[in-house]
Amino acid sequence: ALWSEGPGEWPAAGEIDIIEGVNLQQFNRISLHTTEGCQHPAAPAEGTTPAYTGRLISTDCYNNTNGNQGCIVEVPSTNSFGAGFSQSGGGVYALQWQEDGLRFWFFERANIPSDLSGNSPSPSNWGSPTVFYPTTSCNLDRYF
Repeated sequence: ALWSEGPGEWPAAGEIDIIEGVNLQQFNRISLHTTEGCQHPAAPAEGTTPAYTGRLISTDCYNNTNGNQGCIVEVPSTNSFGAGFSQSGGGVYALQWQEDGLRFWFFERANIPSDLSGNSPSPSNWGSPTVFYPTTSCNLDRYF
């Protein structure tokens, strides 16, 4: 796992899991863990374009729901975690925290944007994020 959490008693200031998985899991799961009230929106209706490419697993970020499962979006690449990640030479995870939400991208080793190695990364050129947690259903200032 690779995560960040705010100061003080957990989970009062939230936890952001950028890399999370167990045992022989093949896909990384990006998740949030919070106190009660933070949600990820339900999956978009069939035929509509989602704001991200990942697969929604769970929507309730509250740490007392489903054994602290959190709200999870799975990265849709077998090279995002575990053996596939290792065998492909790893990759890069990027997080952009903005007023409208948290966006995460996963880039396999062969597809890392060239601007990431410089001083001016440009997420607007990276395509749809892998995961998007909008502030419309989770007030980041309150939960993180």
